[in-house]
Amino acid sequence: MNIKRQNIYSDKNAALAVVLFFIGMLVFTSAAFAIQSADVKNIDTAILSYLKGSNEDALWLKIFMEDITSLGSSSVIFLVSFIMILYFLLIKRRVAALIIFAASTGGGIINILLKSVFQRERPIAIESFFKVDSLSFPSGHSTMSVAVYLSLAAVLAGIYKGKSIRYYFIFVGVFLTIIIGYSRVYLSVHYPIDVFAGWAVGISWASFCWLAAYYLQQKRVIGQEDE
Repeated sequence: MNIKRQNIYSDKNAALAVVLFFIGMLVFTSAAFAIQSADVKNIDTAILSYLKGSNEDALWLKIFMEDITSLGSSSVIFLVSFIMILYFLLIKRRVAALIIFAASTGGGIINILLKSVFQRERPIAIESFFKVDSLSFPSGHSTMSVAVYLSLAAVLAGIYKGKSIRYYFIFVGVFLTIIIGYSRVYLSVHYPIDVFAGWAVGISWASFCWLAAYYLQQKRVIGQEDE
């Protein structure tokens, strides 16, 4: 794979980041209002009941989902972020390293703050496959997987040449966020709307980090990549 020698923080990408930021905010705001609805909670609970009942005897699938869900845990997310930040620094992509640092640390802080604001309890009508004690809304695994894995996918897709490899990075980023989010619902540790809200927060924060890098480059606070 060959590394591009061009700036990936273009006006076009910045415009896309703006759109994604507001879409994420809109979805999260809608979800925040929706969790107050009894109808939404009934739908959430019905989905959890269906998944629990249809897969209760599939021990291999439960083990698989537990492994998948760990990919969105704080320890794995921060380890991946640390490794990739060092990698970007080694290939002299300092802005990319800054984006991943901001996406991981900021995403974690934002999720903690939002959980403390909404104080939504974990699903209690459905017995989960394993015990968790933290709050439910929004899903931290979903927030962090979008913020970090999609940020990584976008940065790597912009760095490396070749349409196929760019599509591959984006596919992997999207696939990981979807399957991690699904695992949280499958294991009955989150309502579906918690996951959607987490994705929305992650998208907005990742877009904000990208826009911040673009703005700082435009103001010459940080240099253009590979100039």
